[in-house]
Amino acid sequence: MDPISALALIQMQVATLTICTSEGRLLRENDPFGGNGPDRFFLGRTPEGNIRRFRHDLPDGLVDELESLVRSEPVLSDPARLASAEPVTAPQIRAVLARHAPVRGEHRGPAYYLPPGATATPSAVEVTDANAEVLAAAFPRLAQTLPVIRPCAVSLEDGSAVAVCFSARSSAAAAEAGVTTLEQYRSKGHGSAAVARWAEAVRGSGRLALYSTSWSNAASQALARRLGAVLYGEDFSIG
Repeated sequence: MDPISALALIQMQVATLTICTSEGRLLRENDPFGGNGPDRFFLGRTPEGNIRRFRHDLPDGLVDELESLVRSEPVLSDPARLASAEPVTAPQIRAVLARHAPVRGEHRGPAYYLPPGATATPSAVEVTDANAEVLAAAFPRLAQTLPVIRPCAVSLEDGSAVAVCFSARSSAAAAEAGVTTLEQYRSKGHGSAAVARWAEAVRGSGRLALYSTSWSNAASQALARRLGAVLYGEDFSIG
């Protein structure tokens, strides 16, 4: 696959995480479990530029006000500085949104893609129709939704699934990882093994494997580093 720019990656991620209107407004989350409505505002920051998205039902005047603010947001050329430098326009954006309705939460965190390189251990297997029962004991909800979360992979211990990575969001171009490890099996490499096997399957389908988390989740960021994940930008959203 040819190299892909950071700006193209963040655009691909938004198109994978959400369903947008023809005008590019956020309509709903692309969530196989249903989920909630999208946040009112999204800013994706990369060293190659920023993108913004607004929820479909925001008044045009409010969107114009937000547009004016985010157009002035500087491009942060060093992705390593993203964790310690929130958008300079964030306080004004919060204030504008608060006039419309109370802010009900926000998220800020790194966005990665998983390139070829990390090799899954033999204990990690892709879940198919033939071995779907391996998922049911520890992760029954996921087992019930297997057709819509594929690819899905598990890491096994003594034949039982103890960690799972599944396609929490999917599009024609990419899939976004969702990963869960049973508490008693954490810090043993099972999460990394499941994600590595999942990423192999996603790349095998001709798509990009995406992974994102929050800046406060040190364990999730450490998993990304172990897999050689490439940090290309930051997601910042306000509900």
